[in-house]
Amino acid sequence: MLSAGRALDPKEYYSKQEVREEIADFLKNRWAAVEGRIGEEKLFARYLDGEPLWIRDPEDVTKVLERYPWARTFYGTISVYEDKPLGKLKGITLFWDLDCDYEIEPCLKGAQLISEFLERHGVKPWVKFSGRGFHVHVNENCYPWERERDPFALALQVERYVVKSLENKLRELELMGMKVETLVDPARVTTSPLSLHRELDRAAVAMKPEALKDFNLSWSDPNNFKHDPEAWRTCEGSLEELVQKARSWSPPRPQKAVHPGRFPVMALLQAARYYLMTGNLEEALSFGLNRAIFYAWLKYHYNPGRARRPRGYSEEELRRIEKLTPVGPLKDKAPRSEEGWFEIGGQVQRPEDFMRQVAKRFEESGIPFDLAWEKALEYVSKFPEHVLKDPNLFFKYVYEPVRDNFLLVLRGEARASLPAIYQRRGRTLTLDRFFKKSK
Repeated sequence: MLSAGRALDPKEYYSKQEVREEIADFLKNRWAAVEGRIGEEKLFARYLDGEPLWIRDPEDVTKVLERYPWARTFYGTISVYEDKPLGKLKGITLFWDLDCDYEIEPCLKGAQLISEFLERHGVKPWVKFSGRGFHVHVNENCYPWERERDPFALALQVERYVVKSLENKLRELELMGMKVETLVDPARVTTSPLSLHRELDRAAVAMKPEALKDFNLSWSDPNNFKHDPEAWRTCEGSLEELVQKARSWSPPRPQKAVHPGRFPVMALLQAARYYLMTGNLEEALSFGLNRAIFYAWLKYHYNPGRARRPRGYSEEELRRIEKLTPVGPLKDKAPRSEEGWFEIGGQVQRPEDFMRQVAKRFEESGIPFDLAWEKALEYVSKFPEHVLKDPNLFFKYVYEPVRDNFLLVLRGEARASLPAIYQRRGRTLTLDRFFKKSK
C-alpha cells in the first residue's frame, strides 16, 4: 500500500547536505517550483521576488526554505536551459508519469514496460519513484532538442508514440489502477530527486531501469533512502531512432489555421496563467473558462449598449463576486462550488466543460489544442510575476495584444511588451479604464 504518515519534519529532512546538493544539482538549469500547505490551504510558488525561481547551489535550497517555510516539495521543469530559467533552451527531459493511488504493482510494471521499449529502440531511460508512482525519464542530452524548430511538439510526439505502441498492455495496467500521462510544455514540472512527496513522507529516489525488479517502498524512506545519483546524470544511447519513428507516425497537422475567437483565447490564456502560478492543471482549466465568462459579463456591464447580454448575466452576482477574497496567489475574485471548481451565476465550470467549450473551438479552427496549450504557456511565461498576479495588467498587456490574432502566439511571434513603469513593478488599474476603451 502507498499510504504513509505525515510525521516527518521537512526542515529537518532538508537540512541534510546530501539532499540539498542533489536537489540543487538537478534544478540548477531548470525553472524551479515549490509546493506545500498551511493548514488546508495548498501553496505553490515558482517565482522569487518577481523572478523565475532559480536554484543553483545547496545554499539556494536553504534560502528558498527560509523564504517559503511551508515548502515541502521541490520541482523543476522538464525544460533544461543553458544558463538561467527561460533563457536559451538546452534540452528537454522526456517524462512518462505513472500514478497509482493504492497499489504500486501496476505502476512498477508500467515503468518496466516503457523502459524495456525505450531500450529496444536505442536509448536507456532513468526511473524515479515519486512517492506515489513512477516517472520514466530520458536524459535531456540524448537528443539535440535545441536544433528543432518546435522541440516541445516533437517531444510530445515521441512520448505519445511510445504510449501508442504499448497501448494494449498499458490499458491492462490502467484497469488495475494505473494512470499514465504524457504532458509536454515549457512549464511542465517534475519532482526533483530526493525531494519529499507533496503528501506522503516519502523521498523521490532515482534508479536505473534494471533496478526496478528489486524495488520496494523502503527505498523511499526519508531517513534511510536508497537512491542512485548517477541514474539521472548520464545519457546512454540516443533518441534518434524513436524520433524518426515518431515523426513518421505523427498524424498530419491541418495546413491552414484561423483565429478561434476572443472567448477561447481569453479562456486559454487565463488557464495558462493559473497553471503557471499554481501548478494545478485541472483547476487551471476551470479557472480559464470561468474568467472568460466573467469578462464577457464585465463587457456587458460596462457597455450594455454595445455588448450582447451573456447567458446567466446578473448584476447581483457581480456585486457578490466583488465581496470575495482573491484567489490564491492571484488578485482575481472568483467563487468556487462545493466541489472546488470555479463557478459563476450558479453554473460550475469543470475541466470537461473547458475541453468542450474551449479546446474544441481551437480544434475546429485548425489548431491542435495540445499545440495551442504549449504555445500559450510559452507566451504567458514571458511576463513577470506581478503582471500574472494582477488581472488588470494581465488583461491589458497579455490578452489584449493577441485577442484578435492568436496566430501570433502560435507562431511564437507574440512579444511581452510592457511600458517601463510595469516592467519591474505592478500598478493597479481600474476595470472601468479597461472596459471603457474595449470594444
